[in-house]
Amino acid sequence: MNRNIIITFLILILSLKLSAQMDLNKIANEGYHKIAQIEGTEDLLRDYFSEISNPNDTLYVFLCPLMFAPRMDGIMPIVQEMLYCKNPNNSMVLIASFQNKDAAKKYVENKFFFEDVIYDTDKSYKSFLAFSTEDPRVPLLMKIDRKSGRLLTGGDWNKISPDFINAFVNHTEPMPFYSEVWSEKINFNHSTSECENESFKKAEVFRKIIIPLDEDTFISNVDFPDISNGYLSFADELDNAIYLYSFDEKYENMSFTGKYKPNETEETAYISNDIDEKYYIEDLKRGYIIAMCLTSTMKDTETILFSVSLPNLFYEDESKRSIAYYNKAAIISQNLNDDKDRILMPLEFNNDLTQFISHENFHYSSELEKYFFITLKDHDPSRMTFEKKTYDDTRLFTIYDEKENVVVGGIGKLGQINMDLNVGWTYVYPRISTFGNKIAVSDGNSGEVLVYDYENLKEPLYKTKVFDVRLSDFEIDSSLIGTEEYFLQFQDDFKNYVLDVEIDSKNLYTLSLEDGCYFKKVYDKKGKLKKTLLIPSVYNSYQLEISGLCRINGKVHVMAFYFDGENHTMVLF
Repeated sequence: MNRNIIITFLILILSLKLSAQMDLNKIANEGYHKIAQIEGTEDLLRDYFSEISNPNDTLYVFLCPLMFAPRMDGIMPIVQEMLYCKNPNNSMVLIASFQNKDAAKKYVENKFFFEDVIYDTDKSYKSFLAFSTEDPRVPLLMKIDRKSGRLLTGGDWNKISPDFINAFVNHTEPMPFYSEVWSEKINFNHSTSECENESFKKAEVFRKIIIPLDEDTFISNVDFPDISNGYLSFADELDNAIYLYSFDEKYENMSFTGKYKPNETEETAYISNDIDEKYYIEDLKRGYIIAMCLTSTMKDTETILFSVSLPNLFYEDESKRSIAYYNKAAIISQNLNDDKDRILMPLEFNNDLTQFISHENFHYSSELEKYFFITLKDHDPSRMTFEKKTYDDTRLFTIYDEKENVVVGGIGKLGQINMDLNVGWTYVYPRISTFGNKIAVSDGNSGEVLVYDYENLKEPLYKTKVFDVRLSDFEIDSSLIGTEEYFLQFQDDFKNYVLDVEIDSKNLYTLSLEDGCYFKKVYDKKGKLKKTLLIPSVYNSYQLEISGLCRINGKVHVMAFYFDGENHTMVLF
């Protein structure tokens, strides 16, 4: 859900000097991306690694959710090399976590070299490993003793040094179990099985369409899908590209239209001319320096828009000894019928270091000729409270003018629950939709949708409560104030979300997750509820990925997808 937030944490610091006597397990417990073994799972761990070809009992294991943190994927060979230099005979294992084994295998073989690879398509490692987040969000490095069935140490590698490598190789003591690291296991999973047994009116299937494969494509997954102007577009994670498909008139079939990504000129557009290409060309090839494709939409029937994150490299000082690496946000516009009609539009956001404007998820309004980008606010764990002024002044979305290429305003605000808990932007899931001058906005987690007229963005026309969130629903451990754990303690409590919104001339539509059930709700122009439909989470025994709302020929549908082991299929409700 929150890949746009995670990107901001991916630049690695490789120069930190630590003591040779460092306590790796203490350091791991202080990090954000924690990992620990579940007590009593020694046999499960042994079985999981039983097919490893290397006879050594000690394994160096990289657990990688493929392309979830792309630039850290590119760092893995560097960490490998450092470990090989210190201990060339030790076995190195990659756990490649991805649902599509064939796509994962193709990606791994093109990018990495490991003696042993475990392609884990259903996250079986979670039978003996637990994490501080629902799933691992960055690659993790572990040291495992197969003989004892114990995790010796593990964590992310945001601070790597020769001292760290020495300590890692020499480390022999088992890592404390999960129950010793965290007093209570966080339950991230919310069952949807009860939803089908309730007396909710169920949504009917409008269309089921298999996404066809082209000879030049190999679909790994369907990420950030968008249906607009007769086309389906989505990001293919492992290919790092935008795939585009056109529908027939009745939306009964689709055909592959093309694959889109930054070209070589765009890829290096924001790398300083002062930097010799020998300093970055190899890093570009292996993916540490990477131009990333993000999300897309059709501007009209002939033009695709897709957001990209391009490498921005320059010398930090006049000595030219240190190269700074940042990301340059941009939108690429491409006419489908004319390869030459291509525009690279760099996004010039205000340079406010406390404010993060995400271009990963964006909304474009052709009527207003405006882009809408998610606005997030950094928080400092050392001080629990956010100033009221911060809540009042910061908007959920930044409005960007297409013609002027500048920020022209903002829209939306956080719900009261975020202020009451003092969690800021930690749990927001901002959603937006436009129709003419009308704009519907939700922060996602408060259950509230605000509807504005573009001529007056200060006050909404009306508010709609999709579901209730009360402060009394939360147990607050005040002893955690000033730590990241203060924010993490609520991750099981925020279980309900407005996943998407749509608006047209007559109605407001919402897609929500409530107590494990997915609902499509329809409201009138004043925000009064007209209809509620249950969206099935399972179709033909396959678990659906409920992705969002879309407009097709004037009607609003729910998009869902599943993978049957061979094909990706779209189901519209």
